[in-house]
Amino acid sequence: MVKVGFIVEGDSEKIVIESADFKAFLQANDFELVNPVVNGSMPRVAAIYCRKISMLIWHVWISKR
Repeated sequence: MVKVGFIVEGDSEKIVIESADFKAFLQANDFELVNPVVNGSMPRVAAIYCRKISMLIWHVWISKR
């Protein structure tokens, strides 16, 4: 299963991504939703999560070396 996360443009997109139907679609296609879904229209919040994602990618990359 592949884990996916989303940074969306607004509240309506966040509602769609967090819906039970979309989660069922993801599961049916072998994906898992990583929470939280981040509203990117709030720059400060998006920047915090982008930094966290960058750090996570860095740690994964280092651990595979």
